[in-house]
Amino acid sequence: MIAAEKHPSPGGLNVKDNDGQFLDSVATDFATQQATALPDFTKLSEKSLTQKGTGLGLRQIDSTATQGGGKTLDTTLMAASNTRMAIVQVISRLSDNAGHETLVKQIVSGK
Repeated sequence: MIAAEKHPSPGGLNVKDNDGQFLDSVATDFATQQATALPDFTKLSEKSLTQKGTGLGLRQIDSTATQGGGKTLDTTLMAASNTRMAIVQVISRLSDNAGHETLVKQIVSGK
């Protein structure tokens, strides 16, 4: 499953395309919210990425949790520019790690 949303940045802040401090804060807040909402949430990794060609900064959080009655693998990508931010979540069954990774790579690379 892929879920994408775009909304105003928290507090309507005007941020640069690769604002590390802002993205770090958003990623930390997101992980805290997920840990509160999902009792077995486990953060596997967090990455700082820069999209080639645009210079747009991204934060990627990879995690596992039980959702929809089964164990899932979740990758959340966060980006912000000006007063807008976007969040893309890729959620797969834990057993489909290869398919999940392929999809995430396609989204991050834009190909």
